[in-house]
Amino acid sequence: MPDDVNGDAEVEVNENLSAAVAPGDAPEYALEFKTLNQLVDAMASDRFPSEERREAYVCASREFGCSLADLEQLVERRRSERAREWLRQELEKARQLGEQRRKEQIESHWQRRAQSVDLDALNPPPRPWLMERLLIEGGVTVLIGAGAGGKTSLAIGAGLSVATGLPLLGWRVHRLGSVWFMQLEDDRKEFDRRMKAATTWYHNSLDMPLSNVDLGDGRKILFATEKPHLVNMKIGKAGAEAEINEQACESVVAFCRANDVRLLVVDPLLRTHNVPENSNEAMDTVLQTLVGIGEQANCAILVLHHTRKGSGTDGSGREVSGAARGAVVITDAARAAFALMPMDKKIAATFEPKISDEQRSFYVALVSAKENYLPRASSTWFRFEGVPLQNGDEYRPDGDTVQVLRRVYLVQREQQPHQGLTATQKLAALRIIAREPSPGERWTRYGQKNGNRRVVPVLAEHLGLPEPVVKAALDGWVSSGVVREEKYTRPRPSGAEASGLFVDRDALSAAEQAAGDGTADDDDLPF
Repeated sequence: MPDDVNGDAEVEVNENLSAAVAPGDAPEYALEFKTLNQLVDAMASDRFPSEERREAYVCASREFGCSLADLEQLVERRRSERAREWLRQELEKARQLGEQRRKEQIESHWQRRAQSVDLDALNPPPRPWLMERLLIEGGVTVLIGAGAGGKTSLAIGAGLSVATGLPLLGWRVHRLGSVWFMQLEDDRKEFDRRMKAATTWYHNSLDMPLSNVDLGDGRKILFATEKPHLVNMKIGKAGAEAEINEQACESVVAFCRANDVRLLVVDPLLRTHNVPENSNEAMDTVLQTLVGIGEQANCAILVLHHTRKGSGTDGSGREVSGAARGAVVITDAARAAFALMPMDKKIAATFEPKISDEQRSFYVALVSAKENYLPRASSTWFRFEGVPLQNGDEYRPDGDTVQVLRRVYLVQREQQPHQGLTATQKLAALRIIAREPSPGERWTRYGQKNGNRRVVPVLAEHLGLPEPVVKAALDGWVSSGVVREEKYTRPRPSGAEASGLFVDRDALSAAEQAAGDGTADDDDLPF
């Protein structure tokens, strides 16, 4: 390091410092510094007394040949190094503290959120059913059906029931309120025709006259045709994505609250958005938006939706979950989902009296496509009835005839083929069908490709009966709902979707009673 860093003035200062302190007068602490680094470290620390710095400069000049300017530079550099090291250490401490806190948050996340269940203090409120089995407050019910299949007629019956409190569809109404028909497909004139047909039918056939007198306590039946577009498609950097129209949703909630709307009927779902109907992600946004509206407005929402083309359902409950058009999340995200399905020839033959081919087209079944909170129920049947409106004029003197849905109670009978089986044989057969041929597998009726899953040969061997007799009995049980054919996922390594047989639990209990078997052998049955 050069001795003349600060020029002659610095040399003069050093000489003055050296002359001021003779060799014998050096302070005792200076003797502790064996090297210049030790002195610099001491001076850079906060512990070094400020009044003793002059003697340190003298010691540095005399003992180590270091100028005043060089010593100051060394001290400042050492202080900077220490500051950086201190900062590094503090940052490391902060990092470690952050990691520790993050670890504690992760470990305590569910500790804070999970709640213990006090079995002795359980007192949950009842589910907020608006209409028993069909509508629940704060939830969305999806009603699936083909065009002109009765969806709107059923929705009008449900709306009139909620507005008046009358069990027009055969189900009890638990809470009354206004009903808002967000009718996005028919205009006001067509809606009035349907409403007139419904009120006329209930008046004439059920002796339930409906008028404004029945809408007490400020209850209203409201109608709107404006398309709200609750969810829109937005093109962003990540591509197309669904975007909730917050303003439209808030306006719907505000209107429901202001008018005490207990039921909002959306007809159809397609007109409430402009997102791809086959996109599970986009349609989930649509359904969750409707759920949010129902929760905020504390009302039930009945959404009408079309079936896909070629759904092939027959009113017996088979394949109903796949009948909805578009993404599967439309039924999965709803609180409840039902389908209106026509009656086929096979089902018509199971009723007493038998329903003819000419008449069965007038019947539809309300089949549960998904019920989160109820056990599986038998189909509920309705019949189309034509109601003359007597609204003719000089050009159309006969006026219009509009159809309504009438609740009917059909009695099923067991078909003849399996009367050849005794009650004991029937019970044994049903128990075999209920058990799995192997873990995760189900029995099937037809097909050589199903191999050892085909149940008819197994039943024939066990019962000692010819296969045609067993097959006829099994076909009869399937037709009458004692045994159901449903889709299931086969176990690995296949993992494919297949069709299998499932025994109705109530039917099995009835078979046990008929056979006089009081001890049900169901320890290994899959329900």
